[in-house]
Amino acid sequence: EASNLADEHGMIHGKVVAPVSTSSNERIGQIEKRLATMERLIEASRSIADSLDPYDATNTIVKEACSILGADRASIFTMSDDKAHLILMIAEGAKNITVPVGVGIAGGVAASGDSVNIPDCYNDSRFDPSFDKKTGYKTNNMLCAPIGDSSGDIVGVLQIINKADGPFGPEDEEIC
Repeated sequence: EASNLADEHGMIHGKVVAPVSTSSNERIGQIEKRLATMERLIEASRSIADSLDPYDATNTIVKEACSILGADRASIFTMSDDKAHLILMIAEGAKNITVPVGVGIAGGVAASGDSVNIPDCYNDSRFDPSFDKKTGYKTNNMLCAPIGDSSGDIVGVLQIINKADGPFGPEDEEIC
């Protein structure tokens, strides 16, 4: 088709060619990075599957989530039997936390079923800084996602805190 549109000097007329936005090397680099992440996810899945005890499997999920996403901490909340509260199951440095569904960040995620990416927690009205004040830990950014069962019902929430190199991005949301 291009040769039919070329004049005697080899100039193509009648077609607008969009400029390439990224070089081939950049695109290959992006694909290689994505492949490496997918390989890490598969390894994490194997580690989780090797855990026969649900508590050990949950600990592995938290550990792998932090490693893969480059985060400082992660927590898993499970839904109470009456589906009115989230109960902290696994978290580093915290225990005995119960959150009403629909309240706060994790409770809001449980109610809506939508993931939330917060680049600056202290500028988000849903964030409760009281835990930070008690412990001296500072929550900078957060990625929070629902955990669903095989039928699509929300059974918990995964909360990942403080990505080492800045706020969580779209790739992190996809992984979570």
